[in-house]
Amino acid sequence: MPGIFMFKDPSSSSKHLIVDGQQRLKTLQLYYDGTFRERKFRLLDVADCWDGCTYDELVEDDRQRLDDSIIHTTIFKQDQPEGDKSSVYEVFERINTGGVKLSAQEIRACVSHGRLISMLRELNSNATWRAIYGKASDRLKDQELLLRFFAFAVEAPQYKRPMRRFLNKFLDDNENISAAKEKELRLAFDTTIVAISDALGKRAFRPESQLNTAVFDSVMIGLSRRLARTGRKPAAPAIKNAYEKLIANERFRAAYTRATADEEQVRTRLKLATDAFSAV
Repeated sequence: MPGIFMFKDPSSSSKHLIVDGQQRLKTLQLYYDGTFRERKFRLLDVADCWDGCTYDELVEDDRQRLDDSIIHTTIFKQDQPEGDKSSVYEVFERINTGGVKLSAQEIRACVSHGRLISMLRELNSNATWRAIYGKASDRLKDQELLLRFFAFAVEAPQYKRPMRRFLNKFLDDNENISAAKEKELRLAFDTTIVAISDALGKRAFRPESQLNTAVFDSVMIGLSRRLARTGRKPAAPAIKNAYEKLIANERFRAAYTRATADEEQVRTRLKLATDAFSAV
């Protein structure tokens, strides 16, 4: 059995994050427990003496050999730079060897599993958001979009490419977000997504047929800034008109279709979206 990799959680003296090897450990756990997907966990494609055996059905010597087996484990920690988890993200991405490569957001959910991740999961069930986005993403793409919105809402002036590291750092810095900040971000999301839905319905963030990530983050930021500034929701036709003019703007189109993670493109589309909704 190949060795596993773990990261020593700096916030705890006893916890370790499994970077590579979770499936191996879960398989062993399920075999010892005796069930897998509500069925008896029996060995298959093994030597005849073990074929079809549950853990309890192994002879005593074989159970003892399994119990005494060693799983080689490499445990690492980050010494520098202090105060973040940039290295664990890099290691996670390089050595994760699962049958399906984890997405960036799946890795974030493993590495920074605090209140902010919990908030993303809860808001992802928002009925209005689900009606716009559609079926929940198995790879957490929808939750990553929510993270992008919050990261730009708080840290837009500090944005630097690559986008992946910007989101990693924002999540790391806000892993256990304060109750006051959480309430503020929840309100911003809830009011903005309702306003967009009322004006555009399922067409929201879709300049063509597919939801466009760059359109999503810029429109959400532009409208949320307008709502925060006045505390008043504009009429749905006014939002729709501003949105359609924005989508028709050639500078905006260039900013959401080409090099969308470049600093200048991000600044351009956020400013154009902010200007578009400020007048409604």
